[in-house]
Amino acid sequence: MSTKLTHQAHHTKVYFSYECFTLSDNADLTEVQILPNFKVVTISGCPGLTQLAIPLGVERVDINDCAGLKFLMLPSSVSRLGLVGCSSLLEVDLPAALTHLSLSDGKAVEEVSLPCGIKDAYFTSCPQLRRLDIDSASELTKLNRDGQS
Repeated sequence: MSTKLTHQAHHTKVYFSYECFTLSDNADLTEVQILPNFKVVTISGCPGLTQLAIPLGVERVDINDCAGLKFLMLPSSVSRLGLVGCSSLLEVDLPAALTHLSLSDGKAVEEVSLPCGIKDAYFTSCPQLRRLDIDSASELTKLNRDGQS
Protein backbone atom coordinates (compact mmCIF):
# COMPACT_ATOMS: atom_id res chain seq x y z
CA MET A 1 0.00 0.00 0.00
CA SER A 2 1.41 3.37 -0.99
CA THR A 3 0.17 6.88 -0.34
CA LYS A 4 1.10 10.10 -2.08
CA LEU A 5 0.86 13.54 -0.49
CA THR A 6 1.46 16.64 -2.56
CA HIS A 7 1.72 20.15 -1.18
CA GLN A 8 0.78 22.39 -4.11
CA ALA A 9 2.41 25.63 -2.94
CA HIS A 10 5.96 24.28 -2.96
CA HIS A 11 5.46 21.20 -5.17
CA THR A 12 6.64 18.97 -2.36
CA LYS A 13 6.28 15.30 -3.07
CA VAL A 14 6.10 12.87 -0.18
CA TYR A 15 5.54 9.20 -0.81
CA PHE A 16 5.29 6.59 1.86
CA SER A 17 4.31 3.00 2.27
CA TYR A 18 4.65 0.65 5.17
CA GLU A 19 8.37 0.25 4.49
CA CYS A 20 9.50 3.21 2.35
CA PHE A 21 9.67 6.97 2.88
CA THR A 22 10.44 9.22 -0.08
CA LEU A 23 10.66 13.01 -0.07
CA SER A 24 11.64 15.06 -3.11
CA ASP A 25 11.76 18.52 -4.63
CA ASN A 26 11.42 20.92 -1.71
CA ALA A 27 13.89 23.80 -1.79
CA ASP A 28 12.43 25.41 1.35
CA LEU A 29 12.56 22.37 3.62
CA THR A 30 15.06 22.77 6.46
CA GLU A 31 14.03 19.94 8.79
CA VAL A 32 12.53 16.46 8.46
CA GLN A 33 11.34 14.11 11.16
CA ILE A 34 11.11 10.51 10.00
CA LEU A 35 9.07 7.96 11.89
CA PRO A 36 10.89 4.80 12.98
CA ASN A 37 8.74 2.26 11.12
CA PHE A 38 10.39 2.74 7.70
CA LYS A 39 13.05 0.41 6.25
CA VAL A 40 14.05 2.63 3.30
CA VAL A 41 14.46 6.42 3.31
CA THR A 42 15.00 8.40 0.10
CA ILE A 43 15.35 12.18 0.13
CA SER A 44 16.21 14.24 -2.94
CA GLY A 45 16.15 17.82 -4.13
CA CYS A 46 16.04 19.47 -0.69
CA PRO A 47 18.97 21.93 -0.77
CA GLY A 48 17.80 23.78 2.37
CA LEU A 49 18.00 20.67 4.56
CA THR A 50 20.99 21.13 6.90
CA GLN A 51 20.75 18.18 9.27
CA LEU A 52 19.04 14.84 9.32
CA ALA A 53 18.67 12.13 11.95
CA ILE A 54 17.63 8.74 10.61
CA PRO A 55 15.69 6.63 13.15
CA LEU A 56 16.63 3.15 14.31
CA GLY A 57 15.21 0.40 12.10
CA VAL A 58 15.97 2.07 8.77
CA GLU A 59 18.16 -0.23 6.66
CA ARG A 60 18.73 1.78 3.49
CA VAL A 61 19.29 5.53 3.06
CA ASP A 62 19.60 7.38 -0.26
CA ILE A 63 20.08 11.15 -0.21
CA ASN A 64 20.45 13.07 -3.48
CA ASP A 65 20.97 16.75 -4.27
CA CYS A 66 20.73 18.07 -0.72
CA ALA A 67 23.60 20.54 -1.04
CA GLY A 68 22.97 22.20 2.34
CA LEU A 69 23.16 18.97 4.36
CA LYS A 70 26.01 19.30 6.88
CA PHE A 71 25.18 16.69 9.51
CA LEU A 72 23.77 13.20 9.01
CA MET A 73 23.13 10.93 11.97
CA LEU A 74 22.71 7.26 11.12
CA PRO A 75 21.49 4.44 13.38
CA SER A 76 23.27 1.12 13.73
CA SER A 77 20.62 -0.55 11.53
CA VAL A 78 21.69 1.13 8.23
CA SER A 79 23.37 -1.37 5.88
CA ARG A 80 23.20 0.59 2.60
CA LEU A 81 24.02 4.28 2.19
CA GLY A 82 24.00 6.36 -0.98
CA LEU A 83 24.90 10.05 -0.93
CA VAL A 84 24.94 12.10 -4.14
CA GLY A 85 25.33 15.87 -4.34
CA CYS A 86 25.53 16.47 -0.59
CA SER A 87 28.33 18.96 -1.16
CA SER A 88 28.27 20.53 2.34
CA LEU A 89 28.38 17.26 4.27
CA LEU A 90 31.34 17.43 6.62
CA GLU A 91 31.37 14.00 8.20
CA VAL A 92 29.31 10.88 8.66
CA ASP A 93 29.78 8.29 11.38
CA LEU A 94 29.28 5.07 9.46
CA PRO A 95 27.41 2.35 11.35
CA ALA A 96 29.04 -1.05 11.91
CA ALA A 97 26.20 -2.77 9.99
CA LEU A 98 27.02 -0.83 6.80
CA THR A 99 27.84 -3.19 3.91
CA HIS A 100 27.44 -0.86 0.88
CA LEU A 101 28.49 2.80 0.58
CA SER A 102 28.32 5.14 -2.39
CA LEU A 103 29.47 8.74 -2.01
CA SER A 104 29.41 11.06 -5.02
CA ASP A 105 29.96 14.82 -5.20
CA GLY A 106 30.91 14.94 -1.51
CA LYS A 107 32.94 18.08 -1.94
CA ALA A 108 33.43 18.81 1.80
CA VAL A 109 34.18 15.29 3.09
CA GLU A 110 37.83 15.05 4.14
CA GLU A 111 38.01 11.74 5.99
CA VAL A 112 36.18 8.41 5.90
CA SER A 113 36.75 5.40 8.15
CA LEU A 114 35.13 2.30 6.72
CA PRO A 115 33.48 -0.09 9.21
CA CYS A 116 34.58 -3.71 9.53
CA GLY A 117 31.58 -5.26 7.74
CA ILE A 118 31.61 -3.11 4.62
CA LYS A 119 31.78 -5.05 1.33
CA ASP A 120 31.53 -2.32 -1.35
CA ALA A 121 32.58 1.34 -1.22
CA TYR A 122 32.44 3.81 -4.12
CA PHE A 123 33.75 7.39 -4.01
CA THR A 124 33.30 9.77 -6.95
CA SER A 125 34.10 13.50 -7.13
CA CYS A 126 35.22 13.88 -3.52
CA PRO A 127 38.15 16.28 -4.05
CA GLN A 128 38.74 17.01 -0.33
CA LEU A 129 38.89 13.34 0.66
CA ARG A 130 42.41 13.12 2.05
CA ARG A 131 42.14 10.11 4.33
CA LEU A 132 40.34 6.84 3.61
CA ASP A 133 40.82 4.42 6.48
CA ILE A 134 40.25 0.81 5.41
CA ASP A 135 42.26 -0.83 8.22
CA SER A 136 39.23 -2.32 9.98
CA ALA A 137 37.31 -3.12 6.77
CA SER A 138 38.05 -6.85 6.82
CA GLU A 139 35.05 -7.74 4.57
CA LEU A 140 35.89 -5.17 1.84
CA THR A 141 35.81 -6.77 -1.62
CA LYS A 142 35.27 -3.71 -3.86
CA LEU A 143 36.76 -0.24 -3.41
CA ASN A 144 36.43 2.30 -6.17
CA ARG A 145 37.65 5.89 -5.99
CA ASP A 146 36.98 8.08 -9.03
CA GLY A 147 36.84 5.08 -11.32
CA GLN A 148 39.96 3.40 -9.97
CA SER A 149 39.41 -0.02 -8.41
